[in-house]
Amino acid sequence: MSSPENNTQRVLDYYDRVLQRGEITQLDQYFHPHFIQHHPQIDPGLEGLSTYLRVSGQWTHHIHRQLVDGDWVALHSEARSEAFPPSAAWGLYRLVDGKIVEYWHNLQPLPQKSVSGRSPLDGPRTVADREQTAENKALVERFYRNVIVAGNFAAVDPYFDGDRYWQHNALLPDGVAGFRKTMQAMALTGMGIQIQKVHLILGEGNFVLVLAEGTMVGKSYWTYDLFRVEQGKIVEHWDVMAEIPNRGARQ
Repeated sequence: MSSPENNTQRVLDYYDRVLQRGEITQLDQYFHPHFIQHHPQIDPGLEGLSTYLRVSGQWTHHIHRQLVDGDWVALHSEARSEAFPPSAAWGLYRLVDGKIVEYWHNLQPLPQKSVSGRSPLDGPRTVADREQTAENKALVERFYRNVIVAGNFAAVDPYFDGDRYWQHNALLPDGVAGFRKTMQAMALTGMGIQIQKVHLILGEGNFVLVLAEGTMVGKSYWTYDLFRVEQGKIVEHWDVMAEIPNRGARQ
């Protein structure tokens, strides 16, 4: 069985050789031939992924954060290619015996400005408190299901330390009060996302990532929400959200 360290290095090697150097013929060195991929516009298998990479062009990735949870490796990066503008990106990879057997990815173009003055990628990067991983994942899952999924934004206070909350979503202000007010207003006007399904909750130490999908103004979206936890309270949030193209084509 591959170690978490080996899995991380395999994914980093894939980013370097295939995505950034364009060595697409090496895909079979990193992916199982029957891997699962979740993007509805990419055809199944190595041939489908190869075609997508040839069309999208050579990528550059500046990795800001990397998390490992069991067989999963998650990379948070700034990505760009000939076909895509500079974007905040997540890549999630599940490995078995050194090969990628499942993966998710999502991109969101970087905004020109944000309410908080922060970008979707800046902020702390260092994984800490690994012994608290299970507790932090449980905390974030309770928050996500009881507040975000349920739309109960009046119930946020127990998950935070007063008004301390740093925000990297371009539309949301810092602070718990600002978060609550903005989310309640968006829900009342029909502009908030309605989460339909939580796919994955991954965590390492003080970072917990939630992958979910939902609907907003009649369209379907994937959302990747990253939370940083300190001493049992959520203190910081990043997200990447993008519309799901051709909804229902493949899950």
